[in-house]
Amino acid sequence: MSSGCGHCVFDPISIDSCDHREDFSTLQDCLGEPAQEIANWTTCNDEFNFDRSLRNRTNLVFDKGEPWETAVTQFKLICGDEWFDSLSTALGLLSLMLGAYIAGIYTDRFGRKHAIMVWNSITAVCLTIHAFMPNQYGFLAMRVLGNGFGHVSYLAQKAYSMEMLGPKRRAISGALASAYFSIGYMSSSAVAYFLPDWRGFTLAYAGIGINY
Repeated sequence: MSSGCGHCVFDPISIDSCDHREDFSTLQDCLGEPAQEIANWTTCNDEFNFDRSLRNRTNLVFDKGEPWETAVTQFKLICGDEWFDSLSTALGLLSLMLGAYIAGIYTDRFGRKHAIMVWNSITAVCLTIHAFMPNQYGFLAMRVLGNGFGHVSYLAQKAYSMEMLGPKRRAISGALASAYFSIGYMSSSAVAYFLPDWRGFTLAYAGIGINY
């Protein structure tokens, strides 16, 4: 199997008649001689994974039946490019670490409230730009920056709330800050239901920071 993950488009009747095949080799047999002659048939992970419209990464069409896009379909992160998603996650976590370092220095020098307003605004701008990125590399850069900048604001908010309530109520403040994060995380499912396109979802996420 090659890593190019190229597929061939056959007529709908042939596809419908062969779509129930249990493995890739029997699918090729069912499709007949044209399938046997195509050298770049692959299955992505050496498993039967047949997409009715997937042709190749340079001229890719996803037959989703939906008008919205995910980052995977928008930037064609399939068949050998799955590593890009793992990379963006890893770099996003790295940016959280760097954001925590910046938060400690910035909040001590300029104050908690100042840090909240400044870094929350920067995060909102970054996410707005993120929603309009035309390629995967811009998407990666804005995702990493948004994670880091947002973490500075988050830590400043947490420190500010604990200092305002005093030593006796710091545990409650810390717990509530995490609870708000959890509520927001769960609410993202409802937001995604109404805004399934990744660009619209990202803009909604940015809007929260602007309103804040």
